[in-house]
Amino acid sequence: MRHLLGLAGIVALVLAASLLRELPRDLPPRIARHLDGPALEAARRGRDRLDADCLLAFAEHASSRLRPFVDTSLVLSVTLAATALAVHAFAAVEGAVLLPLVVVTAVGAQAHLRAHALRRRLETHWLAELSYLHTLTSGGSSLLASLEERAAAPTPWARAWSLAIRFTDEGHSPLHALERVATLLRNPTLTTSLRLLGAAWEVGTVARTLEHLEQLALLSRRTRALQRASRREQVVWIPVAVAAGLRLLVGI
Repeated sequence: MRHLLGLAGIVALVLAASLLRELPRDLPPRIARHLDGPALEAARRGRDRLDADCLLAFAEHASSRLRPFVDTSLVLSVTLAATALAVHAFAAVEGAVLLPLVVVTAVGAQAHLRAHALRRRLETHWLAELSYLHTLTSGGSSLLASLEERAAAPTPWARAWSLAIRFTDEGHSPLHALERVATLLRNPTLTTSLRLLGAAWEVGTVARTLEHLEQLALLSRRTRALQRASRREQVVWIPVAVAAGLRLLVGI
């Protein structure tokens, strides 16, 4: 059992050093052909999700966010493992080689929690954000200038707009820039809306598209409010109906 744990620790150390320092898009073919296809695809999906969470939570790629933590944990891991071997504390070697994986998992969990909370705030403030953008573009501002103004404002959408502006500065088209932001949100409604906004940006129908998106967001909010009210009524009426039924039974 100890040998198996030690082997698992070594594998974790290698994965932390190779995958998480650079997060390569593709593994070398010599390695990839020896791995199971579904397992490799699952690893890539996990890497992409981590990258999306770090971009949304910290506005930087996972490789940049994790590199300082991985470097430090690797140094500590090697030091602790060498010390444990020197004093013949072989059980401690297993914990030492698992240290990078533990550190990376903690940082990844932090990114996931922050990104998840931000996604919920983005959905909540979507209608207000559309209203601001519609007002700015109706007043004569371009969509890019409006996004720059909103990126500097104290709004939950500031980071998303900053990423969109960064992507356009890197040479991406407006449509591609907003599509890349949309993929980070993992919300079908917001993803579709941002793609429509990107397409409108390219063809010059931004103001009209924002007006339609604002109407749709308002309708969606009213629908959710009615659904919540309906559920509350059911919660209230169920015990009332049960009490009435008990009274009838007792009366009988």
